[in-house]
Amino acid sequence: MKQTLHIFAKDVRCLLQEILIVLSLAAAFVSISSYLGATDPPFRSAGLDAGGKLAKLLPLLIAFIHIAWILLVCRVIRAERLAGDTQFWITRPYEWKKLLAAKLLFVMTFVYLPVVAGFAISWAVYSAHPHPDVAKSFLGGLGNVLGYMNFVVLPVAAIATVSASVASVLLNIFYALGSMFAVVLIPIAIRPDSVPGPWSGNICWILTLLICGVVILLQYARRKTRLSVMLLVAIPVLICAISIFTPERRPPDRTRSSQTTVSRPG
Repeated sequence: MKQTLHIFAKDVRCLLQEILIVLSLAAAFVSISSYLGATDPPFRSAGLDAGGKLAKLLPLLIAFIHIAWILLVCRVIRAERLAGDTQFWITRPYEWKKLLAAKLLFVMTFVYLPVVAGFAISWAVYSAHPHPDVAKSFLGGLGNVLGYMNFVVLPVAAIATVSASVASVLLNIFYALGSMFAVVLIPIAIRPDSVPGPWSGNICWILTLLICGVVILLQYARRKTRLSVMLLVAIPVLICAISIFTPERRPPDRTRSSQTTVSRPG
């Protein structure tokens, strides 16, 4: 535990600027969303125009938050590089389990915890008039937010563990985004009359998170970069195969069929 906290404190000192940027962006998002979600605050009576302008800034702010998350996760993992054979931290008395625990603690503290706190504050503002299902709705919304964050953070962390530099991390992320676009378009081109079923989408989501988790664990425990890269490359291939071979038929277009029926003579 002492070594884990030592690595965590070292990462905080080295990445203090990045941490402040992430926290500032999160605070700005919570402030704007709370302002827009407040039902009857005294300061909003004359601020309708300002509220509309702030609402237009939210998509840009969300994009900056995602970029800040990606850079922070990449930097904290890159502090002890895993890919290659020239890692300096191997010569230190670092245990990989404690090193991984320190990185998880850092990500949970400065990525997940601000989101949970901001979600709780925003929900408190939106739920000014409580109702019986408020606790259930809060837990459901929080679960959706954490699930989305896992889908963003885990792949980025897995890519960072197999990349040799920050530039290669960003390049690999662009490759991953391109492969995901291909995964979406290829099944539509092959079987245009079908769409992936909801259960196949859940399988793809679980499969992606599971493989990314295995890659992270494998890199910290054994540093098998080639095997980890092969596992990451297999993700879009498996998703594409699942989308092609487990589709659901599209429902018939009733409007088009009714127009065809009406146009028939006699």
